[in-house]
Order: sequence, then structure tokens, then C-alpha cells
Amino acid sequence: MPNPLQVFAEANSVTLEIARSAFEHLLMAVKAHHLPASAHAQMHDYYDRMILAERYFLHHFAPYLMELDHTFQVKKERPRLLDLGCGVGTQAYLMGLRGASVYGIDFKPSRAAAAQAMKPWYTDSGGRDVEVTVDHGDAFQILDQLEPHSHDGAYTQFALAYMTPHERMLRLIDRVVRPGGRILFREFNAGNIYNRIYSKVDWLTPQAYQQIGQSLGWQLESQQYYWLFPKPLINHSVTGKLAISAEEYLARFRMFRPFTGSVTLVFRKN
Repeated sequence: MPNPLQVFAEANSVTLEIARSAFEHLLMAVKAHHLPASAHAQMHDYYDRMILAERYFLHHFAPYLMELDHTFQVKKERPRLLDLGCGVGTQAYLMGLRGASVYGIDFKPSRAAAAQAMKPWYTDSGGRDVEVTVDHGDAFQILDQLEPHSHDGAYTQFALAYMTPHERMLRLIDRVVRPGGRILFREFNAGNIYNRIYSKVDWLTPQAYQQIGQSLGWQLESQQYYWLFPKPLINHSVTGKLAISAEEYLARFRMFRPFTGSVTLVFRKN
């Protein structure tokens, strides 16, 4: 019987349940210490806090896998993708199992090294080879050296906020993504009331993304808001399911956007 990563790799399209099961399989390996020795410390550093709030983690990160798969039509198109701020390489390898060729970049050498060390685990668990390369370094310098239009798409997850100046990074992304390619940003919602008052990070607002994107000839294809309710409410065994259902419904309405913690924007490059 195939394990959840093999099911994830073979599915015609990634459903929420398939994405959740793939993440649960990874988290079980982290809990059981069934990981390459050289990746062990960084994987625990990265995922231990998420294991403590597993329902909350799965509620927010499993949909992101669906967004990546559906946006880039990975199984059908087998695209060449750029993963900016790839961390320990989880999304890069999962997209690789679906058939994408992924180039991941992370600023931290320890995380990039852990991502490189995890490759055998994904190929063994997923039952197939993956075309995934991970480097560490300054994303500005690396993107500036890549061939123009060398990738079919690019994506980030809570990473672009730390790549300043933001507009220069967006222009570098535009340089390496081919015409017709897509760019997906899952980032913190700078319009969130809490973030505007307390955050010291210079996040771009969704409107700023759109303004810069329009100047580059990008077309906004979708905009989704998430993280309406706090972690304790989502992660609670009693209130969790009700809160998740309510959040999925309410986050669709514009009036609730100032209270959501994150946003996903998908652009198509003309």
C-alpha cells in the first residue's frame, strides 16, 4: 500500500486531504527521529514548534501545497520553479515529487544544508527521484546571475518580507520568470490591524504588490486571505473544527481582511 508521499506524488490533483496526509507523514518522521542525521537538528528546530500546534499548522500549510500544485499545474506541466526562502526544502521536494524541477534558495547555510541532506529521505519515501537543487546565499545576487526567463514560475512563503528592497526583488523575479509564467506570494498581511500596530518588519501591503506588479506587466489572477482566528482557537480539540469552518467562510469577505494574518497573491506575467 502506498504511503502518503507516494499518494501525493501520483495524484492527478492535490486535494486538501492529500496535502494534509503528506505533511502528517513528514511530521511523524520528525517526531520519530527517522531523518538523515545531518538534517536532524535543523528539521527539529524548524518543525518542533509546529508539532506542538499541529492542527493549526496543517490548517494553514496544507492549503498552500494545494495552491502551489494548482497554480503551476505541476503534474501536467512539470514546470521549472524557483523557491525563494526555501527553508529546509519541504515545498521544493514535495513539488519535485509531483514532477517539477525546483531551484531553492535560502539565506541560512544551516537550513540549506539540511534541505540538501533531506533529498534521500524524499526520494525513498516518495518512491521516485526528484529534480531539486538547493543553494544558500543572497537571493539578490543569485537571481541577478540566473539566465533571463529561465523559470516557468516562482513562489515564496513568508520570505519576501525579509528581502529588501522589495521592489528590486520583484524586478529580479520578473527577470527570471518567462512570459506567461506565474508568481505566487504567500506572505504576512501588512494590512492586518495587529501587524500595522506592532510589527517592526517592513511588509508590503497587497495593494503595493499589485502596484509594483502592474508596473511590470503582471496580471493579478487571485487573492486569498487566511489566518483570521488565533492559534489557541484553531488548535483546540473542541473549538478547532468550528473555528476552521468559520474562518474559511468569513475570510472571503472584504470586511474581515483587516483581521486576517496572511494573504496569497497569484500573478501571471504577460
